[in-house]
Amino acid sequence: MLKSITVGNFRAFSEKVTLDFSEVGKYDFNTEAIKNGLVKTAIMYGKNAGGKSSIAYAIFDIVSNLTDKYTGIPHHKNYKNAFNMEQPVTFEYNFKFRDKEVKYIVPAKDEFIYEPKELTAIVKLTVGDVDEVTIEELRGCEKLNNIIQNIYRGEYIKHLGKMDSVYFKQCIDIAKNIRFFKVTRPANQFTVDTQINLIEREIISAKEIVV
Repeated sequence: MLKSITVGNFRAFSEKVTLDFSEVGKYDFNTEAIKNGLVKTAIMYGKNAGGKSSIAYAIFDIVSNLTDKYTGIPHHKNYKNAFNMEQPVTFEYNFKFRDKEVKYIVPAKDEFIYEPKELTAIVKLTVGDVDEVTIEELRGCEKLNNIIQNIYRGEYIKHLGKMDSVYFKQCIDIAKNIRFFKVTRPANQFTVDTQINLIEREIISAKEIVV
């Protein structure tokens, strides 16, 4: 579960702001809102332009990138605070998995690659009914379907009525020239290090891989 989230120079917040779900206070009147010592159900309220949407977008960013759940078409493009455009955006996520705590810190500037890099492989991370992490290379129609599903939202296709033919040809070109791997991890286990080691062992060759 998400324990806390801290954002800096993000949208409405020029300084770092933390939302800590472990500060449960006296929730005796509503114990169903607490799970494993963390707030799991809450209502966020405040005055206009107070930063409610900014916090929500930061949480949606986790959902979109770390799960298979779709959070909707984004209504924002600018991550940086308008008064600090030269400073990086920072994200800090703290997760609690049973008796373990994991922290992710992402400075959205220095760790990003700005020069063009050759993409030689795509890795899809999934959760399945497995006992250990597995990896397989997808080929043929299965490979093409996964490329379309993961880089072209089905919601867009439904809205437009059909997929653009030019984009479909681009998906075919990707399928022809780029290898596609699917990593499946067991549920309710922390296996990030295992996944990384498996990807490095199975995929990384002489060329640099951008995942």
